[in-house]
Amino acid sequence: MTSTSLEQELRDKAYAYLARRSQSEAELRRKLSIAAGAVQQPEETVAAVIDAVITSLKAKKYLDDRAFSDDWVASRIAHKPRGSLLLRAELRAKGVDASVINEVLEARLPPEAEKKLASQQIRKKDPKNTLSAIKKHRYLENKGYPYEVIRAVIHTDDTGD
Repeated sequence: MTSTSLEQELRDKAYAYLARRSQSEAELRRKLSIAAGAVQQPEETVAAVIDAVITSLKAKKYLDDRAFSDDWVASRIAHKPRGSLLLRAELRAKGVDASVINEVLEARLPPEAEKKLASQQIRKKDPKNTLSAIKKHRYLENKGYPYEVIRAVIHTDDTGD
């Protein structure tokens, strides 16, 4: 297989992956490496072809870690609420740079919004306010909320403020 046909094959695979859902650069790079694994080409050639495909996708704005992270966080907040600690870990696992993660979380989930989200989750989990503070703390901790947010939400919930 020539490097031109390899590039076209990997480009087609990349479009297919991106058609299913948005991807981070690291995720797509990993998937393309796996897809190219069966090809009888030197590793340097395969890496150069993958770099060319990634560069092309970024130039066309099909691949953007900032947009991917923003969409991921917005989706998680809307459909499967999580705290900033868990969102940060999920994005790191997807290979997103820490500076991009910080930027997106500061914009999408400032501390007051995170407190409000945590409070909503507690009210949904315990509408009659019968759970102990320890159980509420553990629940929010498992959802990825920082200690400061948990403390503020539990204190407000217990005092009724």
